[in-house]
Amino acid sequence: MKDNDTKSKEKPLPSAKELYRKIVKKLHPDMNPDVTEHELELFHRATKAYEEGDIMTLQAIYECFVEVIRKLFVTILQGT
Repeated sequence: MKDNDTKSKEKPLPSAKELYRKIVKKLHPDMNPDVTEHELELFHRATKAYEEGDIMTLQAIYECFVEVIRKLFVTILQGT
């Protein structure tokens, strides 16, 4: 019974289109003129992955970006 409860609470994986849109909103140079070289490289890799339908690469890029942002916020909140 608990297995069914756990499975019903799991979030479905986002589609390639959803991931790509989230990445583009954060990394597109026209939308974010202060994008770094690393972020620009991630943007280009995400574009290529989307064109090839490589959802695993898109997921990895998105998770990498989210982790960087999370660490930045933690650092800001700690005042260091």
